[in-house]
Amino acid sequence: MTVKEIYQKLVKARRPIDFFGEVTNLDELKKSYHRLAKIVHPDIAKEDQRYLAGQAMTILNGLYNAAQEEYESGIYALTEAVDLYKNATPLFELDLDGTTYKFYEHAFQGEVANLYKGSDGENIFFLKVAIDTADNELIDKEFETLKKLTHHSLPIVETQLVVNGNSAF
Repeated sequence: MTVKEIYQKLVKARRPIDFFGEVTNLDELKKSYHRLAKIVHPDIAKEDQRYLAGQAMTILNGLYNAAQEEYESGIYALTEAVDLYKNATPLFELDLDGTTYKFYEHAFQGEVANLYKGSDGENIFFLKVAIDTADNELIDKEFETLKKLTHHSLPIVETQLVVNGNSAF
């Protein structure tokens, strides 16, 4: 692999397993890291590739450290978000109709709303919450519109609620 190929693969990786693949033990992970570090280390790279190699090395080090932590905590090979969440601390929880929804990620912040990603322990859910109560009407209208529409490219909305005075669904 070239410095450029390794860099491209590194920036696409969302988690360590996406880059290093399945490993059976920490020694195997370490060998993989060292093999790749020898290619992307800025001191070894050709002069015209040193900047890219430095960027790649920084990302590689971060992924390697994260891989070690995930492996030691037993979540390295988990690929389902629901399983990963079972080992994480939620940002917040909501109890609705006897079901507890735990939200673990602030997935997106727009101009009008925040989007959170979470789980009920079996399924992944998203929660959209107005940032400002002045925008509650926009969120309410969006919910009403999405509730009427059914299309594979649109989210399925189930419940409308109020979170800290802000409209949400």
